[in-house]
Amino acid sequence: MSSPPLPNSNPLPTHLILVPCHAIYTGPPQAPPHECSLPSNWLLQPFQTEEQHTFIQHIQHSISLLRQENPLSNAILIFSGGTTHPLSPHNLSEARSYYHAALSLDLLSPSELVENSEARPKTGSVLLEQSALDSYQNLLHSILLFQQHTGVWPQRITIVGFAFKSARMEGLHARALGLEGRVRVEGIDPGYMNSGSGEWDQDRAESTREGERRGGYEVWRGDMRGVGRGLRGKRDARDWGVGGWRDREEEGKEGKKRRVRERGLFGSEEERRRSGVRTKWVEYVSECPREDWAGYEVLVREEVLLEGVEQPWEKI
Repeated sequence: MSSPPLPNSNPLPTHLILVPCHAIYTGPPQAPPHECSLPSNWLLQPFQTEEQHTFIQHIQHSISLLRQENPLSNAILIFSGGTTHPLSPHNLSEARSYYHAALSLDLLSPSELVENSEARPKTGSVLLEQSALDSYQNLLHSILLFQQHTGVWPQRITIVGFAFKSARMEGLHARALGLEGRVRVEGIDPGYMNSGSGEWDQDRAESTREGERRGGYEVWRGDMRGVGRGLRGKRDARDWGVGGWRDREEEGKEGKKRRVRERGLFGSEEERRRSGVRTKWVEYVSECPREDWAGYEVLVREEVLLEGVEQPWEKI
């Protein structure tokens, strides 16, 4: 009788564990674990007071899922988020900062990070998606990165993020991308939103949920691909990095300098061709009132998915 085949020691990844990042951790990766939760080590918006604890929980839970799933399953973890703050040190992205936090917390080792786009990551590897500027892009850019590294599209996607954004991620973004039934959110909300927590703050919790309903879910429901004036303006305000786009200056009309921002989905035409993804470029003059853009006519060129066609990840 022949022996059963040995299990594949490096199975093809099929499961994407995605962490949409929400802030930038500025502490060094060598910092002791207790310093990771210090608010002074995070670039937080005023509405994010003490939410660094929740961001750490997202990191911890995503890595816990990665450890549980591998090597028996075929998961890869992606931290997703661009350079979204003008004070970010050394052009640090949200994604890389979360990775630094994970190192500080002794949850990952440097050997688990795959950065060479030509290298095929093993299951259990970590990738950094460093160009996304909103939640739709977190999902889209991450599945593109997954495919660029593995050669296949993820069969299932687990998002570790805010529970109060689950409807947006599962009901809107997944549907807009043709990923219905393949996206599941494992949500962790801040303590102030949990009535059983000592941090419970009913007014703040209600304000956060209402803000998501009106400023998040409803806005995205009316602009499923985020190409309208409001959502593209938010991306312009967050676009402080260099990953995934190019910046150049050229002469505009009436002698005024035109600054051109290009935000592509691929690093090269070869990547685009190999992916089989159908895209187009859209242009608009930004209305974002940024001081560093004052005196310029800022033309933004964004690469977006072509509508009305089936994309390759929908065929699996």
